Amino acid sequence: MLQKHNTFHQKKVWKAIGQACYDYCDLISGMNLMVMQQKPFQPGDSVIFQMPKTSRRPGPRAQNIRAAQRGDTYRYTVEKCWVVDEILSDGLLLLRTRRGKTHAVAANDPRLKHPSLWQHMRYRQRFLAVRAGRSGKSVAAEPAVN
Repeated sequence: MLQKHNTFHQKKVWKAIGQACYDYCDLISGMNLMVMQQKPFQPGDSVIFQMPKTSRRPGPRAQNIRAAQRGDTYRYTVEKCWVVDEILSDGLLLLRTRRGKTHAVAANDPRLKHPSLWQHMRYRQRFLAVRAGRSGKSVAAEPAVN
């Protein structure tokens, strides 16, 4: 009888703990949505884009690595450090890369986010390279069209 009571009590405690964790996660996700909604993108803002990639050998910056269905390649994401060049009239953001390429991305794309303070410090050199419009590697200029 005592063991049955303890089991009932343990289930009740675990249920309360589970509900508290669920409530906390719900609160945090709500706060994250509030933060994301409060800070719209502006020209000149640094952004991080989670670029999806597929290859046989993920590089050292690969994250969220998953094997493909047949197992011969891997799918993963890489954090790209870009800068908002301009905001287009249809709500798209024109993002500039380190090498000067541009990408049009929707402002509400879940792969696009403002960097945290830690990411600003961690990727400082990358953001500086994008702002300066240079890279560590030399890039040949495209020929002019007459």
